[in-house]
Amino acid sequence: MNSVTVWSTPGTGSSIAECFLALSGIPYAREVINYEDPADLARLTKLNPLGQVPTLVLPNGEVLTETLAVMNWCQRQSPDSPLIPKNYYVRFQRWVTMIVAAIYPTWTYGDTPAKWVDGESAIARLRVTTDEHRKKLWLAYEEQIKGPFFLGQEMCAIDVYIAIMTNWRPRSEWFEQHAPKMIEIKKRVSSDTRLREIFAFHFG
Repeated sequence: MNSVTVWSTPGTGSSIAECFLALSGIPYAREVINYEDPADLARLTKLNPLGQVPTLVLPNGEVLTETLAVMNWCQRQSPDSPLIPKNYYVRFQRWVTMIVAAIYPTWTYGDTPAKWVDGESAIARLRVTTDEHRKKLWLAYEEQIKGPFFLGQEMCAIDVYIAIMTNWRPRSEWFEQHAPKMIEIKKRVSSDTRLREIFAFHFG
């Protein structure tokens, strides 16, 4: 297989896509951009009208976006990939979908609240309420952890999401206090030899 190109920005969700590719043994090249730079954003939006990373260009030239879609594509390309477990399928699908459908949007609205509401008080409130809602959702995940990884003994895509997203608000300090099992997952995933370079690039 020829290399996939991942349009990537340090510290963002592009790190999730890179981990999925690495765990699936799929080679990729990283195209580093600053999507807040108008020139880079113009290049990116030609591929992805959302102007977001990760944006992948597949070996056949097709464009793939959204981490859940990347997960499914990787598993299809590499059936032995650990991303989608053969056991616990229903439980896995419930909780991985909740990440992208319920937790991820809290940053969409909370990171740039001025895009969605007017007035200083409304902007401040949207940031606070999305942050607090996210904490409640993460606590639900903490309660579900069954072993060294989310589903038990084996790593899956949910563990990658946890390992990456615990770097974001409310930050590691909150997770260490309120969700220590998720911090342990983060340590296990980030120390995987297949993923160390990705975590070093994105989070130092």
